[in-house]
Amino acid sequence: MKQVYFYDKKTGNLIGSDQVSDTLVITAGITDIPVPRDLVNPKFDVENQVWTGTKLEDWLKEQQTNYQALLKEHPELIPDDEKQRELLMQQSQQITVMQSMMMQQDQNNMKLQSANQQQAKQIEQLQQMFMQADQQQAVEKSKEVAAQ
Repeated sequence: MKQVYFYDKKTGNLIGSDQVSDTLVITAGITDIPVPRDLVNPKFDVENQVWTGTKLEDWLKEQQTNYQALLKEHPELIPDDEKQRELLMQQSQQITVMQSMMMQQDQNNMKLQSANQQQAKQIEQLQQMFMQADQQQAVEKSKEVAAQ
């Protein structure tokens, strides 16, 4: 099993990821190049075979700037209390950090699913080996009984 990432062929935008068979042929819209964890809105650059996007830190700064610009355009949205304003900014940052953590958890879950699938295959192989050993023992016993 291997991890692959799906991207829109026209825009390069990340669509999702999945664990697939090692025999899957990589075609347009699929890559096995991992998406860096610190990218927001990652896009795959087919020509250079790299993921591009906005660094999380830069994106957070941009959100803060956008928030300030919004408040200038719409002063009615400005909280009455400075603490409320700070709390809103902190919550926005926390949401972004949590979204990043969720993406990391998704990647970790994919890895665990792959490990579980490998273990299931190993268990199946062991069961087959035990069945074969049991069959061989039964054949040997029947030969012994027939010889007596």
